[in-house]
Amino acid sequence: MERTIIKILKNGDAWLQQLVDEAHAHGDTQAIPPLHLKIVGQMALLIADLSFPITATMDIDILHNLPHFAAKKLGELFLDSGLVLESDHHLIWMPEQTVYHPLFDGHYIHTEVADPLYVIASKCKFKRSKDKTLIQSYFQNFPEAAEKIAAMKIETAWVNS
Repeated sequence: MERTIIKILKNGDAWLQQLVDEAHAHGDTQAIPPLHLKIVGQMALLIADLSFPITATMDIDILHNLPHFAAKKLGELFLDSGLVLESDHHLIWMPEQTVYHPLFDGHYIHTEVADPLYVIASKCKFKRSKDKTLIQSYFQNFPEAAEKIAAMKIETAWVNS
């Protein structure tokens, strides 16, 4: 899955480069600011390649600062690979102290992926029944995680939604 996502991000970065080149050819010198993406949720767990099975998802949750035109194009690129870029990225909650790891660093697109501990913490906060088995499996494989997440909860005063 990681290779597929990196390929999509490379294609998006190349598309942006082409836009800039075309704009410059027509005398427009406006620059595109760096676009920062943070992959969270189930897809972050799939990318982490954990030692226990993770249910595959076709949705990709990304926190981002993408302008509409770029989000639309990236959504199309993901869709071409059978993935759906979630449009409600503004509703995503991750702990304040989430650690992100570099995944792709292009000319315009810079992407990080959330550490699994913090993805599980987010899933613990919302306590959805569909995540119960996943959370239990994570704690079985990483017993220290429960204590770390409990400390995070106290430290940041989570309010369950």
